[in-house]
Amino acid sequence: MKFDNYVKLFFAFFDKNFYISNKRGIIMLSNRIKKIRKILDLTQTEFGNKLQIPFSTISRYENGEVKPGFDVLYKIGKIYDVNMNWLFTGEGSMFKGSGNGAVNVQTKIAELEAEVTRLKKEISKLEKDNKTLNTELLGRLRELLRLHKKLELSQIRS
Repeated sequence: MKFDNYVKLFFAFFDKNFYISNKRGIIMLSNRIKKIRKILDLTQTEFGNKLQIPFSTISRYENGEVKPGFDVLYKIGKIYDVNMNWLFTGEGSMFKGSGNGAVNVQTKIAELEAEVTRLKKEISKLEKDNKTLNTELLGRLRELLRLHKKLELSQIRS
């Protein structure tokens, strides 16, 4: 069954307030949202950006201050490949597919590799800039030494 159909079917059978019927349920859902974010090694800002939600709202979800709507929970499931059963109940695998978030892990690895490549380029540029600065500094030091010797010679002659 397609994910969209699964979600529609799920929502058709449960009242909108089923998952938030008590404070304990809200806290458990909040903890699961935070756990997803932590496992994916995302900040609240990064997590929220993909969902088009401000980090402050993500923080409020995670602290149990605000109940995420079904649209938000749907986005979390869809964007982060989260098993909706796990999100609502805590039962089963957190991620769909292989059950361990392999798709998300591969995506995260690719993102990290791209970041490493970018940082290597930045370091290379800094090394070139540093070499230029060192060459310039060495030239100025040589000039200072030449002037110092010239001054010493003029003082000796006087």
